[in-house]
Order: sequence, then structure tokens, then C-alpha cells
Amino acid sequence: MKRQYIYIIGMMLMCSMGATAQVQPNDTTVTRTVVVEQEYTPDILDAQKINVLPKVEPLQSSQKQVEYATMLGAASNLPASVMPILAGKDQQSLAFPGYVRLGIGLPGAVDFLGNYRYAITPEDELNVYALFNGTKGDRDTDNDFVWEKARFYQTRAGIDYTHTFDRSKLDLGTHIGVSNFNMPQSFQGGNQNLTSGDLHVGYRSADDNQSLIYNLETNLMLYKRGHDQSVTNLKEFGLLTKGDILAPLENQQSVGIGFQLDNRFYSGAEFNGEKYKTNHFLDLNPYYVYDNKGWKLHLGAHIGYGFGLQSKLRVAPDALAEYGFEDHYVFYAAATGGHVMNDFRKIEQLSPYGQLDFNQPLTTFEQVNVRAGIKGSPITGFAFNVFAGYQNLKDDAGFMSEKVDFGIDPTLGSYYRWNDYFISLFQADTHNFYGGAALDYDYQGTVALHLDGTFRGWGSKKDNWYADQLLCFKPTLELNLSVTGKPLSALPITVGYQHVSRKGTDNYSPKAIGNLYATASYQLYKELSVYVRANNILGQKYQYFAGVPALGFNFVGGISYCF
Repeated sequence: MKRQYIYIIGMMLMCSMGATAQVQPNDTTVTRTVVVEQEYTPDILDAQKINVLPKVEPLQSSQKQVEYATMLGAASNLPASVMPILAGKDQQSLAFPGYVRLGIGLPGAVDFLGNYRYAITPEDELNVYALFNGTKGDRDTDNDFVWEKARFYQTRAGIDYTHTFDRSKLDLGTHIGVSNFNMPQSFQGGNQNLTSGDLHVGYRSADDNQSLIYNLETNLMLYKRGHDQSVTNLKEFGLLTKGDILAPLENQQSVGIGFQLDNRFYSGAEFNGEKYKTNHFLDLNPYYVYDNKGWKLHLGAHIGYGFGLQSKLRVAPDALAEYGFEDHYVFYAAATGGHVMNDFRKIEQLSPYGQLDFNQPLTTFEQVNVRAGIKGSPITGFAFNVFAGYQNLKDDAGFMSEKVDFGIDPTLGSYYRWNDYFISLFQADTHNFYGGAALDYDYQGTVALHLDGTFRGWGSKKDNWYADQLLCFKPTLELNLSVTGKPLSALPITVGYQHVSRKGTDNYSPKAIGNLYATASYQLYKELSVYVRANNILGQKYQYFAGVPALGFNFVGGISYCF
């Protein structure tokens, strides 16, 4: 026992030394191995929504396997630094190391993805991918203003390498991303260019039967914003070092400790002589795990300290209890929390159209997210999850459009006033009570139904204008319904509907999202398929991002080829 604790302390010391001496990196939100499935249907931007969502344990039943159908519903989150206009959920069969997808559509839509996984040796694997997609065309706003020639194009590319040793794995990777788009004519900002890049080094155990199970990584992240409200060429340099070390004990027990060190540095950010400050956060996560006789317990805590921009000690729970009974049901209760670094990747996730100024974003801290529920699978093919909870966020972040009347005359060095609109960042302490349910039913792989709904009651202890602006676009009711059928074995068709209503303010209530969409794909041959997806079929006018009209009716179609 003592030897195991000595191992844990030693590994932590080596990792902390590596964090200061060697920083080769990659943001894991960017790193991915793209996999593709022949029956492919892509998601478009209008099927996405950006919100701070309560964390709910995924629907699963460990005692009884459920046959799930792959659904193309609305994503609740976007990967940081990625703006998925036509991005899809790709799953690749091991029989096909290569994949190419190519599609076109309206308005002015293009969609390309290429991926190749090369097994150099049984121990060495290389994966290369490239993506380009976007749209260009007019958009109608809900106040009858037409945004002419609205465009958004993104390019992504990356290389990932894995070497497998006897009992461990080494991961190396590098990735780049570029987003080019324009702002609505009524907003200041013109054209925007967001450029990101990262390097990654990871080392993890490959055998769960070892005396220590570990996963360590260090990342270097670069990000450049081309144009914002008050600054240009704003650059961010980030170091992300994190890991998890687990020591199995007797009687299905384990003890472990996780850690994460976030460092962000800035250049080119200055307003009236004031620069962005460096921002750092260290999080330690000791925990204990018990998994036996139907019980699963995880007891721990997040102990964090921010320094630089914010010098604060933060503590949040990290606990989960599950109990399975009758081989079909699981009761669960959890209390979690932790920090969210509002770096430029997170800012793009909140809204790529958001503008930054001299108000540097603070780190968001989830003080607590407590929830409880029951999930189960009483019959084959059917599963449900019913839950309720409470979430409390410190320095929650979000974007809202506002009219601004100040600026600087570059010739006089003094303030002047103008009438213009910005998509500005707001932060405040927020909380919400939430509850909901999810249902899935798959009938012998021919018809699949999915229904989920979540209600949230948002509020803030500080009743002021900033809190009202932040809460305006928070979701209060979310509903998703989709039906997938196979009239032919090679022809899956999905029809779905997404509804999202927002809290709004006394002066402004955003129109609810109502997206009716349909997808279909047809497998012509084993390697070749065709696909099509239509979004916003009803042509509704609403906003996924504050101040930015969503696409009207839009579709994309093309071919996918595995080789």
C-alpha cells in the first residue's frame, strides 16, 4: 500500500516538472481521430445551439445492453475552436482506413472532409485529416433586415501519431484551424479571421491491470483573433498540462488524483494603455472509487487556485453515487463542479461572432451542479432517463448584442461617440433549477424514436443590467424529437424537430428556435454512399447566436467514399 502511494507522489512530481520544462501541446478539444460511416448524414450549423448546460450522466444501463440507433439530433455543445457549418458525426469502419466526403448545397454551401488512418507497423499508427466547409448567401433577420452576402468558411487539418509500447502508449499530434467570416452590416467589426494551432504530447497506460493507471499530457496552444471592437491582432499563447493517476486497491476500490494546470498569455491586447493580463488556474482532484455489488461510488473534490488575472481559492465537489437494481434500473445522484477557462477557444464556442474589448474575460467556476435521477432499460430497445438538479455558476459568460456609444478618435487620442451595435461579452453569477427526461426506442433496427426535453429556471443574485443581458439567451425549454426509419436496408431516413425558447428580458425576448430538419443517405455500393440533409425546412427566422440571424432553409448533399 505504501509503495503505491509513493508511486503516485513520484508521478505527480515528474508531471509538474514536465509542465514547467517541456510544453509541447494540443488542446484535447481540438484533437480528434476522424472516423466515418458509409451511411452518413451531416449536421449543419442550424442544428447547433450554444449554452452552458447542466451536466447530466449519459443514459446507460450496465446490467442490460440496449440497442441504440444512431440519431442526428441537435448538438448541445460545440467543440472549442470549431464552428461546424456542415460538420458531421463520422465513424469509420476498421476495414476502410481512408475516407473522402464531398458535397454542395444552398445557400452557397460546400462540404469536404478527407481522412486517412495508416498503420505503419502493428505498434505505430498515423492519422491525417483535412476539412473545409462553409456557406455564403443572404440571411433574413427576425426584424425584416436582410444580411446580404453572409459567409462563414472554416478550414481544419491535423496529424496524429500513436506508438504502443508493451504497457503504455505515446500520443503526438499537431492541428491547425482557420475561420473566415463577416459580421452583419448593422454590427461593427467587418471581416473576422480566427486562427488556431496546437501541439500535443501524451503518455498513458495501455493496460488496466497495472498497479498504476495513468493518463498524462501537455499541450501548447496558439490562437489569433484578427479583429475585435477595440483591438486588432489579439494573440493568445496557452499551456495546458493535465493528468490522472489511479491506484487500484482491494475489494473493487481505487484511489486517484487528477490535476490540470491552465496557463494563458496575451500579446497585442491593449485598450487605452491597458493590456490583457496573464491568466492561470491550477486544479487538483483527489478522489476515491468503489464499484461493487450494484453500487458505484466516486467521492472527491476539485481544489483550485487562480492566479494572475484572478487570485482566488476555489473548492467544488466531485461526487457520484449509483445503485443498480433488478438488472434494469439505476438510481443516481451527483454533485460536481470545476473551472472553465474562458480563453479564446471557449469564446469562439460561446459565439464566433462575439467581439472582445478591454474587459478581459474572467474564468467561470461551476460552484456546484447537484442532480439526481433514475435511468433504465426495462425492455430491449427501450431506455429512459428522468432527472432534476440545481446548478450555480460564478462569473458565467455569454454574448448579447448591444448598442454602444463610445470610442477613441485615433487622430486626437480622445473619446468620441457613435451609434453602432456590438456582440459583447457579459459575465455575472447565475444559477438555475432544471429537470427533464429522455426516451429512446429502437424497434429491431428498423424504426428508432428519440424524445428529450429539459426545463430550466435561470436567475441571478445580482439583479442588474449585466445579469439581464447574460441571461437573455439562456435556454428555458428545450425539446428534441426525431424519428429514424429504414424503408430499405441501405436507406436510413431521419426527420426531427428542435425547439429552444430563451429567457429574454423585459425589453427583448428572442424568438424561439424551431428547426424542422430531415436527413437521408443511400448506400450505392459497399464503399460508396450518397447523402442529403435539409435544415430549417419551415424557413423560420431565429438566432442561435445573439445578434446573428440563422440560416433560412438550407441543405447540402453529396457523396462519401471509403477506401
